[in-house]
Order: sequence, then C-alpha cells, then structure tokens
Amino acid sequence: MAKKINTEEQVSETPVQNNPNSETKEKTTQVADTSIEAPAHVKDILKGFTGYKTLFVDKHGGVFTPDTALVIRGDATLYENPFYNPEKN
Repeated sequence: MAKKINTEEQVSETPVQNNPNSETKEKTTQVADTSIEAPAHVKDILKGFTGYKTLFVDKHGGVFTPDTALVIRGDATLYENPFYNPEKN
C-alpha cells in the first residue's frame, strides 16, 4: 500500500524577525572602460545601435542594454558607443 505524503506546509509558531546583520544583496553598477579599444567586430555591432550611449556585447555577438539583468547578459562587456547619436532618441 502506498504511503500518504504530507503536502501541507507546517507553520512555525515563532515569528521571523529581520536580522540587521544579515547580508543584503548589493546592486553593483558597471562603468564602461573607455581605456580599452573595442575590437573591430564590436565596433561593427555598435554602429547598428546609435541610439544607445553604452551597450553590453558578449563574445558571441549578443547585444544587451545597460538595464539588462546580470543573469541574462552573463559575462558580456560594457562598451561606450563611439557612434552614439543623442538625436536618435
């Protein structure tokens, strides 16, 4: 005979308190390194996105905006777009 599995969650009687010493997630910002010259294939990609001042480009040619989540963009590098045209916006 099969054993019944308890699927109900057990409720704890003790209230959970926020620990002020607990680690909090820190939002890290990445700044475009202007001292690094963008490779030719990256420059070709940036030419097509003149409406963005900075863009992330990964090693496979994927392009991500600066507000894209880290888990999506992975290890893409942030580049300052030399072809940025503010009038495009």
